[in-house]
Amino acid sequence: MNRPERSSVEFSVNGRPYEVEGGDVFLTASEFLRERTRRTGTKIACEEGDCGSCTVLVGRPTDQGTSYLPMNSCIRFVFQLDGCDMVTVEALASDGRLTSVQEAMVECHGSQCGFCTPGFVMAMTATCHQRATSPEESPPVDWPLELSGNLCRCTGYLPILEAARRCESSDGEISKWSRVTETTRRRFDLLGNTPFDASGTHRGAARRVLSPVTLEEALRIRADLPEAQLIAGATDLGVQWTKARKAAAVWIDLGRVPELRGITVCEAEPDRSGDEPADGGAARVIEAGAMATWAELLDRSRTDLPEFASILERFGGPQIRNYGTIGGNIVNASSIADSLPLLSVMDASLELASSEGRRRVDVNRFFTANRRTMIQADELLASVRIPLPSPLQRLRLYKVSRRHDLDIATVSAAFCLTFEAGRITRAAIALGGVGPTVRRLEGVERWLIDRPCREETFEAAGRLAADEISPWSDVRGTAEYRRQVVGGLLTRYFHEVSSDMGAGE
Repeated sequence: MNRPERSSVEFSVNGRPYEVEGGDVFLTASEFLRERTRRTGTKIACEEGDCGSCTVLVGRPTDQGTSYLPMNSCIRFVFQLDGCDMVTVEALASDGRLTSVQEAMVECHGSQCGFCTPGFVMAMTATCHQRATSPEESPPVDWPLELSGNLCRCTGYLPILEAARRCESSDGEISKWSRVTETTRRRFDLLGNTPFDASGTHRGAARRVLSPVTLEEALRIRADLPEAQLIAGATDLGVQWTKARKAAAVWIDLGRVPELRGITVCEAEPDRSGDEPADGGAARVIEAGAMATWAELLDRSRTDLPEFASILERFGGPQIRNYGTIGGNIVNASSIADSLPLLSVMDASLELASSEGRRRVDVNRFFTANRRTMIQADELLASVRIPLPSPLQRLRLYKVSRRHDLDIATVSAAFCLTFEAGRITRAAIALGGVGPTVRRLEGVERWLIDRPCREETFEAAGRLAADEISPWSDVRGTAEYRRQVVGGLLTRYFHEVSSDMGAGE
């Protein structure tokens, strides 16, 4: 492996370039802004990506210019900003004049205490910017969805939503704050092909982060440093750091490895006989790199897997979806991870890579315990293959949580059943939040085979499911509540799919 040519990271804030090295590389972006640059408009409140008061815009150079996305700066580290242009609320007003977003917030009385206001302004500005730069004609903005990553305790949200709708036709006025010079752009382009190895003392501990730019480099580093912590989007690891100060001494940042990105929909691989697809009978599959973000998956799922899109719209807010990755969600191995019930019932497969080669494993064998997987110390997750439902299958995904948006599931569920001539010929049921791992209800699945598609069938299946699981009680619900939820979801599934299927089916 070629040795990294630099030990610092470079980025810009409101057009001004910064080169950071040593312990400051391990600061969160919000800490850097407030403590090193004195840009205190970016607020710190929850420090876990929930409230959005720390929202900034982060842009990376593209062939069409710089594309800016909103980000929670409280759970993203400085080393993840390499080659980016970060924009804060201080950059919006120009020559004493507010932008149209800021003016709308004033005119609609969208601010009271003001603590959350910079985050709302930045989130609205990002949406207006993305809408204006989209090559396709955009539908009306779903502002409750776009602002689901921001919380306010004062206004009741109506004035904020009124302000958002008033400035919807604005382009975000990017000319006022997109101030990256051509020289800086060229420099950032160069940085994208240059790995770095940065180290320093942070909060009394020696730390090191390596950032490869090819998969081959990443695998070699992984083999040399098996104790290192892999960093994908860091939306969960960032919370572990800000809340519990949990962090490894050595990190490997995968954010600039292009082979781990990308999403495609392709034909399923045939089995050895060449007659049938190997991916659970599916004709097509989604292939997603482990570093594919939830925002990218949401865009693709709206066309190819709309049932998953309805869940992804509730996966954090835009600030989380823009940087959280499917690979991180899987490897994190939480029993309430939003993606896992779908992957389980569709018999998704995972490609694990090491410097010695690659192997593919069934997702249903991957998890060994809560927060534990079968991945080896020298491996990393390279990609995910998700079979798409066949015409005979009826897929439904459910997430039961105390709050609709930006909340952790009390129970999550995926049901995928195949119906032929009014009877069930195949059943796959997966539940999250009812045990240490997401689990398939194999007993219920076997019982359902060749049963008629009737309400009493699913009511009985719900009772069997409640007996098969061993949920716990916690702040989100009791064990008995979780059992009742599972039974109710199976009955709900029957009513939804029976209304979808015509009388002839």
